[in-house]
Amino acid sequence: MGAKSSSQRDENAAAQNIGHFDHSYEALLVSTSVGMVPDAAPGAPPAPAPVVAKLGEGRFVELVMKFDTVQLVEQGAGGEKRNLLTIPYAGVKTLEWDHSCSSVKISAGGAGGAEAYCVVKVGNSLELENEAKLRIRGLSRQGSGAPLNLTFAYCGTYAGPTKPKPFQRKRANLSTKPQGKLPPLALMRDLAIARHTGSGAPTRANGSKRVVHALQHVRTGGNTFAVLHAYERGSAKASEGMNEVESKLALSCGSTGQPGLAYVEGQRMVLSKNWDDVVGWTVHDKVHAGEMTCGIEIAFKTGSNGGQTTWFFVVLDVLHLKDAVEFFWNQREGAAGRPPQPRSTHGRSVVTVTTLQGEIAAPPAPPGSLDVTDEHGTLVRSSGTAHGGVARRKSTVYGSMVKGKKATGWSVNPRVEKHWDSVVVHQGWLLKKGGLAKSWIKRYAVLYKTAMGHFLCYYADFAKTPLFHDEERERRIIDLCKVTFVRPVSNHADVPPNSFDICTIEREWTLSADSKASMQQWLQVVTRAIDEDTAIVPDDELVFTVKPRVDPSMQLVKNEYSTALKVSASGVSVCAVTAADELVERFFWCYTDFFKWSILHHSGKTGLNVSVFTSADFDVKDRHEFLFRTRDAVKLATAIEFYIEKFMSIMHLYLETGTGEAGVGEGADDMAMGASEMATDNLLGGDELLDIGAGDDDDDDGMTAP
Repeated sequence: MGAKSSSQRDENAAAQNIGHFDHSYEALLVSTSVGMVPDAAPGAPPAPAPVVAKLGEGRFVELVMKFDTVQLVEQGAGGEKRNLLTIPYAGVKTLEWDHSCSSVKISAGGAGGAEAYCVVKVGNSLELENEAKLRIRGLSRQGSGAPLNLTFAYCGTYAGPTKPKPFQRKRANLSTKPQGKLPPLALMRDLAIARHTGSGAPTRANGSKRVVHALQHVRTGGNTFAVLHAYERGSAKASEGMNEVESKLALSCGSTGQPGLAYVEGQRMVLSKNWDDVVGWTVHDKVHAGEMTCGIEIAFKTGSNGGQTTWFFVVLDVLHLKDAVEFFWNQREGAAGRPPQPRSTHGRSVVTVTTLQGEIAAPPAPPGSLDVTDEHGTLVRSSGTAHGGVARRKSTVYGSMVKGKKATGWSVNPRVEKHWDSVVVHQGWLLKKGGLAKSWIKRYAVLYKTAMGHFLCYYADFAKTPLFHDEERERRIIDLCKVTFVRPVSNHADVPPNSFDICTIEREWTLSADSKASMQQWLQVVTRAIDEDTAIVPDDELVFTVKPRVDPSMQLVKNEYSTALKVSASGVSVCAVTAADELVERFFWCYTDFFKWSILHHSGKTGLNVSVFTSADFDVKDRHEFLFRTRDAVKLATAIEFYIEKFMSIMHLYLETGTGEAGVGEGADDMAMGASEMATDNLLGGDELLDIGAGDDDDDDGMTAP
């Protein structure tokens, strides 16, 4: 690989030169610790009307970024400038960002170890974050003054121009358990291996079963699973073999004219129940142990005298059946004000969110729009009511002239209409870049809430959605459980106004709304959906072809692109690539096995250095250091970081048992120690040098992803 890209050179030059200029931001002082900032001077003028219109009411100040300090300045009664606060960058401990309200919390060490902080709101916190990083990088490269040890942190899903580093984000909490608590490392490792070798074994890249189940939910209002054998506990059928006819278990919310649970053998309805009839359920998943009779046991009410009956359903797809049952059960429980199923991951609501003032109860979910409009804004359908006559389907020059097609009428699909409002969170028109000319084109976007999580799909026209069309017409599907962060203002040049970026482990999506209000609504519903999917993981894998440079295991072919790293929900499979392009697993690393990792640079080439535990007791002295050369080192590291955060979210929910929590704190401390190592903040951009191989060719190594 060659020298640094032009964007990297421009960024380095900006970091070097920005210290020659001061930059002031109009701001509001939102809150402060005692003694951090003096009280407002008597007679201080109020904020100018344009500032109030932009930022709201509050104490008006200026935030000044200088060469080596950050200052807060206030205008006095006579117009004079009054310095409220001056902190050298070396004295700042943390800059914590909440881009949802364009605010930053500046924390410094206080007297006696107490935290001293102030929270300010600016017009564009993304611009401020970028400038702060450039100034810190420039100071560091000059090598003068006190060392800079500050860290960046983020509230929620929003981030700035660059991807947050591991564990810098304070994500939403889906549980009443305090964040930061985890089971012991050994238990988490056992659970990860059981999932990876059992029902949670990842599908090949671009072969997600979750997406198939999600689209089935969108089109039918529920999910259907093939049943190998089903019987009522205590009946003679329990000893019979597998069913001789095709049998299915269908699940839905039960509120759109369909039963919540229906079991059918051939053409015969055997069982039809509502979720209010369900007493409880238990998943029997021993696929990793080789058992063939895995499935789910569901207890139903019988009569009005408190009796019940229990059915057992043997299925192959245990994992996704469990996810669907969790979703529909938790939706019912949440609507009744009851807590979700312990340890469940699907269908949960957000319990608490973290703000710059601390952790608070989650606000109500933002409302979405169920209205359907054509591209000119004419109402096609409001919630549950179709409107006819004036709305038109989208027509294109290409479609009319080349294909000979013209826009035709539309009609509502009656099979979908009855459940459409139960699966749609929000819908409307967005611009995206695409086509042969890479122009901005209108697409009709729909945010779905399904048993498998949230998905943002877009279509050529509203009439191509399942509400109006029988065929599968999704142009693209964005799986929101794969989102790493969202930029509320796009980081790309030459984009229309009101553009934002959705960044996933596979690619970035830049979308543009037709107004600021529309953009804010899209951002609110999308980020809330991402928060609700915090503990939902993809079921497919990402595959990276790499060249081993350091291999203490002696099981890989060094200095050749003959190794693949398959990154998935439970860990990383290290595989050899055979002559027939088959992947043969050599060993598997659970995410508990990772001690730390870092991206290395040398002579324009990149690699990933990975340190993993080799002992069952996770002794830091027993580690192996691997080095893999790959041009996709950043994408590979991002995928590992993403899945580790997901894994920790799932393990956090695993504590919801009320039993056996002795030793949990010890396990949490173990993982926290590893997390702090892995989350080392390299904001200064210093490259680590290692012999990755200056003579390497520029082979097309890369990532396979959907």
